[in-house]
Amino acid sequence: MTIASTTSALTDKVIQGTDNAIRASRRAADDTLDQVADGVDSVRAQAAPHIDRLSGEAADLARRGMKNVRERADQLRTSGLRTWDDSLDYVKDEPVKAVLIAAATGALIVAILSLLTRSGNARR
Repeated sequence: MTIASTTSALTDKVIQGTDNAIRASRRAADDTLDQVADGVDSVRAQAAPHIDRLSGEAADLARRGMKNVRERADQLRTSGLRTWDDSLDYVKDEPVKAVLIAAATGALIVAILSLLTRSGNARR
């Protein structure tokens, strides 16, 4: 055996060992990735019922909230109509008082706006 043939044989063994190590590393990496994928699938399977339940509860809460808003809007509408009717009845029963109250309210609003306008101009 010559030095060249010995060197060539050693080189072949090193290359073969390196190839074996690469294959073993790939198998280990593949096995690890398979285990990770299995774990993710398992977590996904366990979480799915909880996510479905939570989304159902959220939808129920949204429906109840909308129902409550509609009911409250109806109550406010009814209350506003009742107040309007009561006001009309009061004006019919007490027209002089109603006009005096309206005039006093208008004067108060004008006075407040006048004060706000003056104080706003004084700051500038």
